[in-house]
Amino acid sequence: MIEEAIGLVRSLPAGLLAWYYLGTGPFCLGLLYFTVDMSKGAFSHEYCFSASLGMAGLFVWMKSFQSLFAVKVYEHLGQIRISQWTPRSVLRMIYIQTIIHASALIILPVAALITIPLVWTFGMVQMILVCDYRHPMRIRTQVRHCFDIGRQYTRTNHLALLILIPFGLFVFLNVGLLFFQLPYLVKMFTAFETRFTMGGFNPLNSTFLMIVSCLTYLCLDPVIKAMFILQRFYGDAMSTGLDLMAGLKAVTKKAAGPVILGSLILTGLAVGSSQPARASGSVPTPVYAEPAGENRIDAGDLDRQVKRVMAQREYQWRMPIPEKETEATNWVISFFKWLKPYVKAVVEAVDNFFEAIWKFIRRLMPRMKEPVNIKPDPPETGTPKYLFYGIMGISILVVVLVFILYRRKKSRLTPPEAEPEPVAVDVSDEEITPQALPHDQWMTLARELMAEKKYRLAIRAMYLGTLAGLSARHLLDTAFHKSNRDYELELIRRAHEHPELVSAFGQTVRFFDRVWYGGYPVAEQDAVVFENQQKGILDAVG
Repeated sequence: MIEEAIGLVRSLPAGLLAWYYLGTGPFCLGLLYFTVDMSKGAFSHEYCFSASLGMAGLFVWMKSFQSLFAVKVYEHLGQIRISQWTPRSVLRMIYIQTIIHASALIILPVAALITIPLVWTFGMVQMILVCDYRHPMRIRTQVRHCFDIGRQYTRTNHLALLILIPFGLFVFLNVGLLFFQLPYLVKMFTAFETRFTMGGFNPLNSTFLMIVSCLTYLCLDPVIKAMFILQRFYGDAMSTGLDLMAGLKAVTKKAAGPVILGSLILTGLAVGSSQPARASGSVPTPVYAEPAGENRIDAGDLDRQVKRVMAQREYQWRMPIPEKETEATNWVISFFKWLKPYVKAVVEAVDNFFEAIWKFIRRLMPRMKEPVNIKPDPPETGTPKYLFYGIMGISILVVVLVFILYRRKKSRLTPPEAEPEPVAVDVSDEEITPQALPHDQWMTLARELMAEKKYRLAIRAMYLGTLAGLSARHLLDTAFHKSNRDYELELIRRAHEHPELVSAFGQTVRFFDRVWYGGYPVAEQDAVVFENQQKGILDAVG
């Protein structure tokens, strides 16, 4: 089935595949932008709701075009037309696909947890893309019909799943290696340096993995769609004969020219040969008499005679062996029958284990000599054995509870680790980074330096405190190798919706560079203004 699906995708016209990628491409691009923006944008929470609505709209767009693609592939297979795209049929398509695939986002994970109905549910979601939208329909009827077809291909779909999962991982690795090596190939053949070849990049970052995942989906999903469209087509053909009609149409188209030419030749020969015979009158026209009414054979009697003869012993060996319906319908009973000997073997093994322990303990016990006149003991019952089992189980439970209580008590008695005392930092050290102290301690240190008239060091302490504060608000990622210009560009990229914040930080960077690197003299008033400016920057982001 997978080979047939791949062959079908390769034989499709480019126009049909264009319908699929016209719907799926925008969704993949939107999903890529959405995940990157929501994971790295500092103010993404402010427009998360509207962006989610946009993604929902793109999802409906994708499923609608995938349904259009599936219908056209179905028509291509059957050489028929089941679609007539009017505003009403388009709205009907959007309504049905939105309900089914929005529910599938919840139903498929639940089916995956249960495991058994996952293949049937996934097949139903794919096969229901093919619908006749020209007439109103009940969604329940379509779902039941797709489930019935999916149960006919249970084994095929499970085997296909076992093949497609490793194949999908293989495609994912191929696409990932291609994108990882592409910048280096460009550099090798064109000597063109890119940011990836100069600084390198991490192939395990979320953006790279998302791009590779989307491209893998675009490569593999048409094959999966084609496989389930074929199953829907063959399932419908069992009752409608669509596959036979399509084959006859294909044969008719191929043989139409030779048949017409042969018919014309035969007609000409027949007309030419009949002229002399008609002139001479030597060939009489045959007249066939109708059979008498009493000699006619009734069709019902003929069928009964055929069935009676075919039921005889000498013809039974030619008939196919009938399938046992009980095995097909009562698969649950067959499963438990298969499982019964294994469960029985496990229970017997456990029972034999405890029986051996019981016999070993009884052999260790000393036996008293029995008096002569005492009546013999009654036959031993299973009560002591099961009592021993119960006592043993309770003992194990008590040991486990004691161990748990001991661990809890030990964790309570363990003293908490003392918080490390703040380490004194040298503000004049060029190796120091903003991660050395939190924002509050940087500002406290700056005030102490201002009290000591060390305004230049106070300016640097306040600047490092601002970087630490912006890093705590996820607007900057501080690192030793980054320059002030790198911080400014990073803030422009992450806080582009707050231009006043970007402008204030740019003024801070320029003033700090003049003071720290340019030797600009700093007075007390300059330090106070700079401190107020840093408070305004952090107050602007909350």
